[in-house]
Amino acid sequence: MFKASWSFGRENFESVRALRSACFVEEQGIAPNEEFDVCDGISAHLFVEDGSGESIAAGRIFPDGESTRIGRICVAPPYRGERYDDLVLRLLLYKAEGLAGGNIVACPRSEEAPFYERFGFRREGAPYFERNALRVRLSVPRDGIVWRSECKEP
Repeated sequence: MFKASWSFGRENFESVRALRSACFVEEQGIAPNEEFDVCDGISAHLFVEDGSGESIAAGRIFPDGESTRIGRICVAPPYRGERYDDLVLRLLLYKAEGLAGGNIVACPRSEEAPFYERFGFRREGAPYFERNALRVRLSVPRDGIVWRSECKEP
């Protein structure tokens, strides 16, 4: 069983901070001052908890000029492969779809781009180096999100 919740700005941010610290700072070697930025203060943070209240996945969404930016999607190691990343991205996109503005933008590591492309994201420009990784800017129009069902018959 899991529970998905939203927090805004730095309200109830400690569980999100702990998960992102474990996934990005400790695992990927990103400096804390690069991982936690001013955008955290204006973001809506999605976090998923297991039945005991432990944070197992997170992501954020915030206004970025004319666009809406999503990112910082992470999943705790014991829960990887159980599709919580898919759940987080779907919930972020659902929220973004209802907001005013232009395209929805994400800037994941280049090897993560196919995950976003399944939802209709397209690459913009050349890859670039930021936060210890080669990244790519992706965008999708709000009316271009691909909502594929992954349900399969048993």
